[in-house]
Amino acid sequence: HESLRSTEDFILKALQRRGFHAVGAESVKDVLLHAMHDDGMLLELAPCALRDDPEVVLTAVKSNGAALEFACNHLKSHNGIVSAALRNLGVKVEDEQTTRDMVRMALWQDGMLLRLFDDGFRRDREIALGAVRSNGYALQFVDDDLAQDLEFIHAAAEQEDLVTFVRKAPDCIRCNRSFILAAVDRNGDVLKYVSESLRDDRKVVSEAIKKRGRLLQYASERLKADNSIVAEAIVQDPGAFKYADAQVRADREVVLFAVAGSASMIRFADPSCWADQEIMCSAVKQDGLLFKFAHPNLRADRKVVLEAVKNNPAALKYAHNSMRADQGVVLEAIEQNGLALKYASEELQADKSVVSRACAVSGHAFMYAKGNIDSGAERCYWMDKLCHASDVDDLVKNAPTRLKSDRTFMMAAVKRDGEVIRHAHDRLKTDRDVETRAWMSKVEGPWEGSSLHVKDKHKLLLASAPAHIQTDPEFTYVAMLGVMKRLNMKPTSFGLTGNERGKEGMLKVMGKAGLLLEIAGSYNRDVDVVCVAVRSDWRALQFASTELRSRPEVVLEAVKRNGLALQFAGRAVASDGDIVHRAVSHKGEALEFASEELKKHKEIVMAAICQSPAALQHADAEMQVDCDVQELLGTNIAKSVDLDDYPALLLSLRWRFRAGAVSPLAGDFEQALEQHWYFRKLDVFNLNHGREDHSICKPPAECRGTGHTCQNIKHCRLSFARKKMQEQLKFGALLMLEESDGLSPEQHLQLMIAHDLKVKVFKVCAVTEVFEAHNLWRLSCLLREWDDGKREDGCLETLILT
Repeated sequence: HESLRSTEDFILKALQRRGFHAVGAESVKDVLLHAMHDDGMLLELAPCALRDDPEVVLTAVKSNGAALEFACNHLKSHNGIVSAALRNLGVKVEDEQTTRDMVRMALWQDGMLLRLFDDGFRRDREIALGAVRSNGYALQFVDDDLAQDLEFIHAAAEQEDLVTFVRKAPDCIRCNRSFILAAVDRNGDVLKYVSESLRDDRKVVSEAIKKRGRLLQYASERLKADNSIVAEAIVQDPGAFKYADAQVRADREVVLFAVAGSASMIRFADPSCWADQEIMCSAVKQDGLLFKFAHPNLRADRKVVLEAVKNNPAALKYAHNSMRADQGVVLEAIEQNGLALKYASEELQADKSVVSRACAVSGHAFMYAKGNIDSGAERCYWMDKLCHASDVDDLVKNAPTRLKSDRTFMMAAVKRDGEVIRHAHDRLKTDRDVETRAWMSKVEGPWEGSSLHVKDKHKLLLASAPAHIQTDPEFTYVAMLGVMKRLNMKPTSFGLTGNERGKEGMLKVMGKAGLLLEIAGSYNRDVDVVCVAVRSDWRALQFASTELRSRPEVVLEAVKRNGLALQFAGRAVASDGDIVHRAVSHKGEALEFASEELKKHKEIVMAAICQSPAALQHADAEMQVDCDVQELLGTNIAKSVDLDDYPALLLSLRWRFRAGAVSPLAGDFEQALEQHWYFRKLDVFNLNHGREDHSICKPPAECRGTGHTCQNIKHCRLSFARKKMQEQLKFGALLMLEESDGLSPEQHLQLMIAHDLKVKVFKVCAVTEVFEAHNLWRLSCLLREWDDGKREDGCLETLILT
């Protein structure tokens, strides 16, 4: 209270509570000045005289610009004080600016600062409007006359979230009728937060419910009892009816109007209206189940009952017993849904004509029939259940015994799930049609609980079928189509139209994808189908029956496409000279699959080598060293390869120090190489040649043939060898002969050099002094294989010659 704030003791006590104490004879002003350096908002405690003191106010606003709110009115427009306050609040101001300009600039940034300035600025239209446009909540601080101005009201209402703005607004805004009218015109939900007086304002409420009828719940009780207001809300949303006053909800005209808009509003009407025929008819025409709200007198009213069951047959359960025994009413209900028979009287549930009609509409209706009804209706009921069953096995298991011997029902059941045949009567389990249909369902249905490949699972399933099923052409074809579907193969891509049956369709499929013979079941014994399959893909021969793989004409069809098909032929065919000759002429490697007798046949072996030199490895041992075969092998390879691209060789032989000559073994090896057709085509550089004038300049373990290690590099043998190897690097490999007592010291050092230079090394270990054709052929194969696009440097490969 102002009287307390003018008492020094009270002020000093208040400051002490804030942690500020007077020292000596300090006055209240001195204590306040000292305290306000830390907290400018303490100006609120100052007496009126000090709040009119420019020095005190300036000190406060420099500490906290918001303290300007507590200064005397005339200081709130003081240029220096306003400037200091705004600078403290982060508003950029210029020294030469007038107070009005500073205030206008500050309010553009934050309209709520209007509370800090004197009444003159609150009455200034331009400044006050700028504040409201900056922040709608500033409307509470403008002059009362301006707060009623439409321009100010619309400026405040232009908030991004108008409802939140009104909810948080002070009472002065929520009571401002002009503002609220403008607000509800934009968003009717504002009505939730307006003052009680405006909730009783007819115009405000009317504007709100035009936007959303259910806002009637926020209107005053007086307006909730106003028929015209309620009707206006119902027009926008019939659901608003439930918020109307009880007296209005008993008004017949209003109830009729509401129910016409939404039948469910009958629930909120006064119970007296539930006995009105017109009202109830209007409701049940839209929702028959609302008949449950009807007065007992109307439940026996034939007109109302008929309207209800026409909309929803289940409404019959709410009808009077006399109506449930009325055949016309019951027939009307079961025409909509046969299950309505459940609510008919027992007499009608035993009436064959009524039951028959109900079962025709819905097979399930049979379960509500009474007395002896014919088996056709029962079957109709269970067939309907079967069509909608998610677990067919469980349904058939629990079906009446007489149905399990009903062929029509069981055929429909096994079509859905082949496994249910186990529940069938013994007579039907052996019925060819039923059994075949069951197995077709198994191969067409989902395969769960197995991680096997689709084809493997299919073959296991076929193997488990009875013999007469496995040989059934139609079953086999349907089974294969099921696998093709699981493999995402489209039948149309095989030229199938869907009209094919059995062998006709199988021939079309084999003509496009012979490998599907694997899943063709018994068709793998059909000559026509197998021949078409191997013509499409020679590999299909492996899936033919054992009998057909031993038939020359079938195997011949396959080897015409690829000689390697011989591997799938029977033993007798593999001994047929004409077929084997045809196979190896097409694919030399097919010699591997010929009989042992034919592998010794020179004409067949030579035919295989002509096609592929590598086929020699599959020939008999005698044929491999046969002179004619070897000569043909050399000629054939020389013709088929470009020897200019083959590597030259660096040859390292052991040097015998006595007599200054190479060992006899080394000489024999070099001579053998010169005589072999392959090595004769190559340039062989012997590291021993030209080395007579060189010597090892240091102990071999220390010399590496480089300038860093050799004392006499000009005459060093290893330096000579290194230089020669570097020159010949482009030719590729080092061929080294190792004698029985191992490598010479120089050869060991040459291996080190090869390792340094990353040269490929082939080391030949001569166990005996024999260099026969088959050994050199093996060595030439090693070199050719290494040079055939897969060279690896720096590797040591050893060949033992015997």
